[in-house]
Amino acid sequence: MSSNLKLLMRAAVFLTVVVMTFFVMQDDDAGEADEQQSVDPFVRSAIGTSDKQQTESSTVVAVDNSEVIELHNLALEAVNAKQYQVAYEIMTQLYALEANPENTIAVNASRVAGHWANVLQGLYRHQESREVWRQAIAWHHDKGHPQLSLARLLLLTAEIEAAREIVDEALAEFPQHASLLALRAEIASLRGKADFAVEMMQAAVNLESENERYAQRLVQLKVEAEAFANYLPLSTAHFDSSFDSQNRSMVRNIDDLQQDLERAWSEISGLLGIQNERRIVVLWLDSNDYKGQAPDWSAGIYDGRIRVVVDDYPERRPQMLATLKHELTHALLHSTGIKFPTFVQEGLAQLYEPRDADVVRDAYLRGDLPSLADLQGNWTSWTDAEQVRAAYAYSLSLCDFVRERYGADSFGLLFENMRGSELHEAWQATFGNALADSDALHRQFLADSN
Repeated sequence: MSSNLKLLMRAAVFLTVVVMTFFVMQDDDAGEADEQQSVDPFVRSAIGTSDKQQTESSTVVAVDNSEVIELHNLALEAVNAKQYQVAYEIMTQLYALEANPENTIAVNASRVAGHWANVLQGLYRHQESREVWRQAIAWHHDKGHPQLSLARLLLLTAEIEAAREIVDEALAEFPQHASLLALRAEIASLRGKADFAVEMMQAAVNLESENERYAQRLVQLKVEAEAFANYLPLSTAHFDSSFDSQNRSMVRNIDDLQQDLERAWSEISGLLGIQNERRIVVLWLDSNDYKGQAPDWSAGIYDGRIRVVVDDYPERRPQMLATLKHELTHALLHSTGIKFPTFVQEGLAQLYEPRDADVVRDAYLRGDLPSLADLQGNWTSWTDAEQVRAAYAYSLSLCDFVRERYGADSFGLLFENMRGSELHEAWQATFGNALADSDALHRQFLADSN
């Protein structure tokens, strides 16, 4: 297979995974947003609430405390104006006056908090978003919706065990909540608990038989559970992994595989400057079990778990190590809870395999170059093979250029700055110039090299 084709294949694998990872979490949001986020009129006032906002109750509740009522109405007015932080702060003032308000106020307070938590999440201020979601839960459980949203956020930052605890607590109170059951299935799958994942997804399908996403996911989970029936669990310092106990070759080599995995973790963690303390799930698969779980021509994939084909080990050990390092880069970047542009994700994953940037430049970067805007966006809709090849090559070249120009720890510094600001501000703070300026310097470097 040519190196060009291999590069394209690796590109396609990652782009597919980006689309599919945690699909239940993403797809369910649209269907539940109105119910979860709408607020209800507590008293009729001049704020002009619409019928769509009256999802809980339009009953007028008699409360003696006029200041509480006034604050409630002010919060609703702020929501109508999409001033969600203001609305949240007003609800916080309300609770300072009345720790146990009427149910309608409590529901609305929880939903106001949800609005603000979603805004914070959109700004990648995940720690603050988590705290606001916890406040939403404290104010009202609202049929399990704030717990569901918090668990989804925790999964985005790779906090699988914390998400499991939240969902389990919510299901104890709302056992017939299909979205909670489906999310519990995904968490079980991420933890390597295939049979339990099937059980939970089956329960979700039983409640919502018309939900095609749940039905399709149930089929996938059943196939996975059957394939992994003979797999045994193993644990190391940073990983929970599983392997086929009936595969003699894998049994013979599993200790070496585990050692390679830990060494790769140490190397990539050091290169990225990310010391993730959360455990990562790894599935060591033979080629037969890998089929149907990912493209047949790929050797590894990350979708919340690392899955790696183990055939002809130790003969193919160098290729396997490259695959491990590539997928570990994705896993560790994911663990930060920061949303990185695609060129950072794929550029660093290739850089740390390691892939030779000079060789890739010679092969792919002698014609028209991708635009910076395209490299920061979503590549999943691209159908032009040459465009995909060039994007991956340019991403590797740009990340290599930045590392060489600004130092080996430059991306680690960027990640720290991105925890408190968006990409362009963090880039300026880290490198002393704008992302567009760094890109222009890189393009000039490529032109001078040709």
